[in-house]
Amino acid sequence: MNETELANAAVQIREAYEKGNEIGRKILTDTIELGNILLEVKGSMSHAEFLPWCMSNLDFRFYKAVRYMNTAKKYKNKELPEGLELLKEVLELTEPMRKNETIDKLVKQY
Repeated sequence: MNETELANAAVQIREAYEKGNEIGRKILTDTIELGNILLEVKGSMSHAEFLPWCMSNLDFRFYKAVRYMNTAKKYKNKELPEGLELLKEVLELTEPMRKNETIDKLVKQY
């Protein structure tokens, strides 16, 4: 590559990096908002009511609701990460239920 091509490549890389960060921040910001709403709903009812409410009213599984609430708590007064850390956070939200995320443990947590 000549110098002009290298300079153009650097611009494209920076733009792609920023676009990826922008998309990741949007996903994480929306997740935090969702988690805060779930925490508000949970706070308005008894412990025993929350799981049945989630199962009746949400289009996703309870372990996902717990992840959203945990994410909201984690970033309550904290800046969002960037780059690979941001990507890692977003990807963890999409993982299937882990072996240590049994419903019993999740219900006890919330």
